[in-house]
Amino acid sequence: MKGRWGSFSDNLSIYQMVWEDMQLVAQRAGDPESYFANAGEAESEGIELELLANPNDNVEIGLNLAYQDAKITELTDDQARTMGGEVGSQLVSPDLQLSGHFLYAMPLDGGNEAAARLAYNYTDSMPNGFPNVIENPSAVYSRYTMTDAYSKLDFSLGLNSDKWSVALYGENILDIDDYIFVMQQTFFNNAHMTLRPRTFGLCVNMTH
Repeated sequence: MKGRWGSFSDNLSIYQMVWEDMQLVAQRAGDPESYFANAGEAESEGIELELLANPNDNVEIGLNLAYQDAKITELTDDQARTMGGEVGSQLVSPDLQLSGHFLYAMPLDGGNEAAARLAYNYTDSMPNGFPNVIENPSAVYSRYTMTDAYSKLDFSLGLNSDKWSVALYGENILDIDDYIFVMQQTFFNNAHMTLRPRTFGLCVNMTH
């Protein structure tokens, strides 16, 4: 459903998907070689919502939300052995993702514009793979875990013209260092992934 009412617009999707005869990339714990494994059937249902508001000529407010419940629903014994999952296992994706932004733009003399933007992103925790040992589905894999839920806050302050733009920006300004992914395999030197640390910079663009 899409709609627009004056300065407000929305985009809403509600879905249910049955994924039959899945093929997923699997990897043994003892070596880096990967292969495609048959993973039975999964079901995913959820909602995606986008909202955008322009209360006046200077302000834009946006909100995006995505929620899903994605799990394996059917699996043979052979499939469970080759990919390490079981009926009810969550697919490797977060249940909830949320983002929003606030933009203020102010016209200046000569057709130029000053703009300030603040953006927020939230990602829910998720599994780092399937829970059981490949080729031994009765044993729980010791490196199976859930990643951290994490937030990210960014900003930018800029000046724009027809021929150039310059912006001071900050990424991950709260300096969040939660684990956004954890590799199950042990042969990687750095199995824990985080956001890039707090970063400030200056971006300049020129057009001919």
